[in-house]
Amino acid sequence: MRRARENLHLGEAGIRQLEYDTNKQNLQIKELERYNIRTHLIERFSEVTEVLTAIEKAANSKHVFVSGSANRYDLNFDEDRMRDLCMHLGEMLMERGCRPFPRKPALTRERGRVP
Repeated sequence: MRRARENLHLGEAGIRQLEYDTNKQNLQIKELERYNIRTHLIERFSEVTEVLTAIEKAANSKHVFVSGSANRYDLNFDEDRMRDLCMHLGEMLMERGCRPFPRKPALTRERGRVP
């Protein structure tokens, strides 16, 4: 997202507009954070290529998200079959050096659970 900027041609009105735009932008960022979406503010559009390159590197890493969640299941592909598919897919990914996530957090003895 492009950072809010002051319009120098508007003088005092430009300063008020910058304050309004900055507040609005901060609210938009907070709203996106609710959905676990991180925002990166840029000054110039020429920075977009650099940001996209970093995202591409991260996307091509060995971390893979696997989920078997669904609202409805088909008669030929029920919930148990979906779980089995996700489990086998996760196993195959790990055999190939990938790290499926999210993983369950490590359980500790302090919480009364054994890892």
